[in-house]
Amino acid sequence: MNYYVDSSALLKLYHQERGTENVRAMYRGSDTICISELARLELMSSAARQRRSGHIDAVFFESLVARFSEDVRSRIRVFPFTPSVIANAYQFLVENHGANTLATLDALQFSFYRENCTRDAVFVSADQRLIGIVRSHGYPVLNPEVS
Repeated sequence: MNYYVDSSALLKLYHQERGTENVRAMYRGSDTICISELARLELMSSAARQRRSGHIDAVFFESLVARFSEDVRSRIRVFPFTPSVIANAYQFLVENHGANTLATLDALQFSFYRENCTRDAVFVSADQRLIGIVRSHGYPVLNPEVS
């Protein structure tokens, strides 16, 4: 099985929280794990924020960075920003206003997924709104916070 993991689910792989066990099981049993360059940045931002707030200590932060860096080198495929990813996110925002509106970063995550993954790749997110919109476009989704 192939998975595209957004930022809300990616952190669960490295930090114990609701849904962590489901993400780790998915990671162990997957053929391919893909993320966007955006998720890579957001993971580091979130970890740094948790470090600043005292929720994690310096040792845990350094361990998280090392584990994530190793996973990116050996296991996780990272999709780069491209002009077409940005253009497609922009077009999605123009065409989907009202009830189907996404925040900027969510539109980018969906654009990375649509641009780089096959239709059978599962979109993994803990963001209910985002997975609802991805599902409404006919793509398979997984919310790791729901058993």
